[in-house]
Amino acid sequence: MKTQTKNSKVIKTVGISLFFGIVLVVFMLYTSIKTKSTDISHYAPFRTYIGQSLFLNKDTYLFVEDPVFVVNKDYPYSLLDPEHEMWQSFQDRMLLEKSEVKQITSIPSGTKIAIEKAVQYTNGVSGFSTPIVFGSLILGETQYKVSYRWGNQDLAKFLDQDDYCWKFDQAPWQEVRDRAYYKIPDAKWW
Repeated sequence: MKTQTKNSKVIKTVGISLFFGIVLVVFMLYTSIKTKSTDISHYAPFRTYIGQSLFLNKDTYLFVEDPVFVVNKDYPYSLLDPEHEMWQSFQDRMLLEKSEVKQITSIPSGTKIAIEKAVQYTNGVSGFSTPIVFGSLILGETQYKVSYRWGNQDLAKFLDQDDYCWKFDQAPWQEVRDRAYYKIPDAKWW
């Protein structure tokens, strides 16, 4: 009788340990591959524009992507201009048999855009980060909640462990390109 009770306790202990081990492994996998995000609205150069209503200085275009590519469902439209680094990618993706992107409309120069926030997203698999500016604009009677990918990490500066490794191409609301490098934090876990 004692042996049977002892065996059942061992089996129970092993089962509980195995269960918690599996839960721990699943949790670790989830946290390591989860896309992380951090509000960077109060960091330069973003803080200059957050809360501001600005005018677009060039013609831009609105796109809608397949929902799997939209990082913030509250801002479903992507704003791009032909000089943006993602322009050619969007053009190519529109040509696919099962298009992942659709151009919605063109936005003329002089249209007002309200910049609301900026968020740094870090992909859990690749580790690459992407700063995205979110805002809204009104065209005719329609309000569009838009995202604009803005900023690139200079890999050479990053590998040299230079904190000021982020550069920004000219955004459609800027008169001239800012050639300075900036320090922007990595996205946080939660």
